[in-house]
Amino acid sequence: EQLFPLTTVMKQRFVENFSGDTLDGRWDVYNSGTVPQGMADSVDGGYYITTTNSWDQVRLTFDDKRQFSPVASKFIAMMKYTNSASASAGGAGLIYDKTTPELVGNNGVGWSLSANNHYFVTGDGTNRQVNTTGVTIDNAYHTYTGELNGTNAIGTIDGTTTFTNSTYIPLSSSKLQPSVWHKSGAETFNINYYEAYNT
Repeated sequence: EQLFPLTTVMKQRFVENFSGDTLDGRWDVYNSGTVPQGMADSVDGGYYITTTNSWDQVRLTFDDKRQFSPVASKFIAMMKYTNSASASAGGAGLIYDKTTPELVGNNGVGWSLSANNHYFVTGDGTNRQVNTTGVTIDNAYHTYTGELNGTNAIGTIDGTTTFTNSTYIPLSSSKLQPSVWHKSGAETFNINYYEAYNT
């Protein structure tokens, strides 16, 4: 009713505000060891992950429960880095396989914050396309979106279309799941909003 007339049937939709004392149990959490992560006790802190070493990694997925169309879906994420360490990589998106959230040999679409830059990434299960924005990370929250329409993957930052990519987009036969990740380096990653829906 907030978005469409009452006569319009809403399609599959998921919203996470990352608020409260604990992470909602809908998420499946992988932690490579004892990486500090959880709900941040600060204003707009959301969910935080703090890594210190190159082997540190935390992944949030839906444990390969895939609800979203590879040809008609969109995700929205509000996230930031604290230090913009070049050795770190973190982001969010819609993916197929929970073990490879960075879209290395994976179907999906996502934004990755790494090497003090923003990358819009798509993958078809074998190859991936990495688009570099050239926009430096500034340690503030920004809103990132990725949309799939069967022909293109469209990425925006703060409402501005940054990339329209038709290379190595997800396979039409592979449904996708929400994903959030952060790995390696001395860095804190925060996300305070995630939404995904079928279009």
